Amino acid sequence: MAENMKLKLLTESEVSALYEKCIYLLSSKGMKVTNHQEALKLLDKGGAQVDYDNEQVKFPREVIEDALRTVPNSIAMAGQIEENDFTLPDAKGVFCVSTATGPPIYVEPETQARRDVTLADVAEWGQLSSVLDEINAVHFPSPQDAPEETTDVYALKTLFENTTKHIITQPYSRESIKYLFELAIAAAGSEEAFKKRPNMSILSATRPPLILDELHTEATLQASRYGAPICANPLANAGATSPITMAGTALQSSTEILGRLIMSQLFQPGSPVIARPIYFMLDLSTGRTLQSPVEAMLGSAATIQFIKEAFNIPTMTFGFSNDSYISDGQAMLEIAYTGILVALAGCDLVHAAGCLDVIMAASPVQLVTDNKIAKMLKRIISGIKVDDDTMAWKEISDTDFGGNFLELSHTLKHCRETLCSGLSVSQPRDDWLASGGKDLYARMIDEYKEVKKICTPRKLPDDVRKEFDSIVKRADEDLRRK
Repeated sequence: MAENMKLKLLTESEVSALYEKCIYLLSSKGMKVTNHQEALKLLDKGGAQVDYDNEQVKFPREVIEDALRTVPNSIAMAGQIEENDFTLPDAKGVFCVSTATGPPIYVEPETQARRDVTLADVAEWGQLSSVLDEINAVHFPSPQDAPEETTDVYALKTLFENTTKHIITQPYSRESIKYLFELAIAAAGSEEAFKKRPNMSILSATRPPLILDELHTEATLQASRYGAPICANPLANAGATSPITMAGTALQSSTEILGRLIMSQLFQPGSPVIARPIYFMLDLSTGRTLQSPVEAMLGSAATIQFIKEAFNIPTMTFGFSNDSYISDGQAMLEIAYTGILVALAGCDLVHAAGCLDVIMAASPVQLVTDNKIAKMLKRIISGIKVDDDTMAWKEISDTDFGGNFLELSHTLKHCRETLCSGLSVSQPRDDWLASGGKDLYARMIDEYKEVKKICTPRKLPDDVRKEFDSIVKRADEDLRRK
């Protein structure tokens, strides 16, 4: 078996050319860091060239290369309980899985009708993620029944009360970041415990091209202080906020990721960073932004390869994303080719399980389905092992012409290694019809109902729940007043 079953879209010379252009852009043009004087001063002190009037920051080559030497090459991602800890990259060479980020719409299982996400849905999302074995990290959907100013605070509290997995949080305002970390620290038990085992990562997105606003600068700064993993997230929309060519979008997005990486190391050397290149594409015929055109997925896969080879840091990107409004054939097709492409490119954390409609909608049934798809993708990229035992050398040699292998001990030894995904119909047609002749979605509704039977909230100590309530109350009083 090949040691690493990987797909390379870029040659060594193309990786080198992209790297040099990233360096040149950051050293000659730099990035804008807006409305954050504290960050500008820290970057200036760390060796960056800061134009305070224009809020423009350039990074000399030596500063860039120093940052690439201090950034961790692997990251320990702590669950809410130790048995759900995982590491990026995975020691076995496969990928990990996270759910979708912040969708405001929830899809009803039975009808696929769409409605606003509620805090009760966030609780269900956390509980489902806890019991689905392929889900390693969970983002919160965006509850529409929480106060607007503290939506992210309410959502994170609800997740901490309902999931045992690592949480990746998306801050909605600069002011709320303080309370998000307070919740994570309360869940960990103390600031020291959190720094030792960060149970939460935080997204930090650029506003392309090459702008980091005050919200995401603050997220980077606070995460660096606490040692929380930073998910460096460019928001490229090819043809609109980034070049329409994937090579151009890859260059711009990688430059933005590298800029965030450098900033984190100047704030605190050794800060963990996950590169999160996610690409959208503007459909110039309709004006709709899409997530799953083949071009965008090729660009994501190429960027994953480039970042792993040039920056040597963990990566995450869309792998379960799709542009379908419902769980249908289009969704399955787009998830299949997206997932296998980025997985083979070496993505460490495949993102957006359970999402539909350009991550606008969270579907609990799709989440259950994607958990099964993840098993299939992992089996595919693991390849096959070839030795005398797996070649069945002795068995083939000893079996008579026209014989069979059904009764051999070799068959019994290996029969359970075959993956039964649970997605495909395996019954004879008459049996399938007799059991209702259900299609994939109907079967996954049944699976969802079975999973729901074992979903429960977390059993947290009373003092932790009281601390959560106190933090949310203070956030309400502070942020809603402002």
